[in-house]
Amino acid sequence: MREDKSAMQVKSMLLAMTLLIGCAAEPLLKKTQMSQFQPKQVWTYKTRPGEEASRVVILKIDDHDQAGKIVHIHVRGVAIQNQQASGGVTTVISHMPYAENALANSVIAVESEAESLPDFQKGYATWKRAFDKGEGGIFTIPVAEGVDIMQNALNSSSP
Repeated sequence: MREDKSAMQVKSMLLAMTLLIGCAAEPLLKKTQMSQFQPKQVWTYKTRPGEEASRVVILKIDDHDQAGKIVHIHVRGVAIQNQQASGGVTTVISHMPYAENALANSVIAVESEAESLPDFQKGYATWKRAFDKGEGGIFTIPVAEGVDIMQNALNSSSP
């Protein structure tokens, strides 16, 4: 059987469109490795006992060749013993760099969106300089344990 010219043209156009869509879709899929985390999100997380009102605020996400996605967070509502703080307690950690999967294992749900981000640029810049030199790292433990480490660091007796 012989197909008429217009039917062949329609089939050719459909095949061309399918190929074009297939070619266009493949690179887009490779570029859409989005994070579940976005700046300004406020998350509940598995807190230390007594800090159930504490929250994690997403500050920034870096995509690193070796480390993968690094999610920079601000933790508010903690009660870190700190002899140098007014009242002996620090209630915020302005910047903590986290491996995306470690943070994902610590958070529970997005609670809200912050109207603006807390000031974290100084802490981020300090971390970034050290990280780029291979002298700084990222947290790969639960956030509650990271808060413990920060408390221990603040209270260690150093000369």
